[in-house]
Parts: sequence; structure tokens; C-alpha cells
Amino acid sequence: MSQTDSANKVVSGAVKRFIKWRFIELIGLSFIITGLALFIALVTATDTDPTLNTASDKAVQNMLGSSGAITADLFFQTVHLLAFLVPVSLVAWGVRLVLHYGLPSWQWRIPLLFVSVSLLAAFMHGFGHLIGYEVGGIFGLFFYSRLLALFALFQLPAWLSIEIIVTAIYGVVGLLLYIWASCFSVREVKWLSRLISWLFWPFMLIIK
Repeated sequence: MSQTDSANKVVSGAVKRFIKWRFIELIGLSFIITGLALFIALVTATDTDPTLNTASDKAVQNMLGSSGAITADLFFQTVHLLAFLVPVSLVAWGVRLVLHYGLPSWQWRIPLLFVSVSLLAAFMHGFGHLIGYEVGGIFGLFFYSRLLALFALFQLPAWLSIEIIVTAIYGVVGLLLYIWASCFSVREVKWLSRLISWLFWPFMLIIK
């Protein structure tokens, strides 16, 4: 093999690596932009925005227009406040890719993100049900009621609350899945705990 051929292979390999990393960075940026856009859509959503579930003659207040209003409404209807966890994960994925940390097992993390948010919505529904407050969205109600019906088939002691057991299961499993799917580090988990406490502070006020 001549020196010219070796040099060409080195250059070819460098070009391939350059293209690969730029492509990964573009994917990361797309995750970040999508996450920020979804967050803006959720934050600026109003009850008067015309959506698939709301007929209104008022102007759209959502900063992303009709598409943002419809998207936000779908998320709130399905998983309620847990919808805010989705843009957090999307931005986290994007940052990891842009900084070349990678996103191992991405083909599992993407679907499990939405599964984990749905399970956490079921936890939120159960928690709200215990204090007399209906939350968690359609998915939360669906998963909570299904597991509750399954546990009702067993003869459990009277002192053992099925509602608390089901709520706890969804809380633990959903949180662990969400942390893994989001590829969070220990520091990021601490930050996530602050976000969750912010989401739940209205219920703490109700309990008090």
C-alpha cells in the first residue's frame, strides 16, 4: 500500500467522523428545539384556545398558534401536568448529543419516555384521588383503573389500601423508568426532584 493510499484513507476516515458528529449534533439540536417549542406551547396554553376538544370563537393565545394550542391540549388531556416532563427529557437528550455524551439504547429510551410519563400520570391520578382531586389525564385514569381492578380480584387484608398500593407502584416504576429513559445523571436527578416538587406544590397546599 502506498503512502498516498494511506493518506487518502486517513482523510476519508476523518471526513466520515466529521460528518457523523455534525449529523449527531443536528439531531441533538432538533431535540432541543422540539423540547423548547413543546415547553412554550404548554406554558402559553389557555382554556379558551380553540382545539380539537374546545370550540371557541376567541383568538388563539398560544405563542405557537393553533398547532401549539392543539399539541398542548392533547398533552394536558392525556397526561395532565406530567406533560412538562417530556420537554425536559427532549432537551436533556439534545444536550447529551450536542456535547457528544451519546444516547445509548436510544431505540428503547424514546418509547419508554412516553410509557414512563403515562405511568407517572397514573401515579398522579392515584395521589389526587386519595386527596379528592382529579388529575392525571386520560392515560392516568386508564392505567390507574386497570391495575386497581386487577388488585381488586385478590383478597387483601382490610387494613391494606389497594389505592395506596397501586399509587405507590406507579410512582416507583414510573419514576425509575423516566430516569433511565431520560438518561439522567445523579445531579440531574436532584434537579428533577425540584421540578417534581414544583409540580406537586398545589396538592401540598390542598393537604395543608
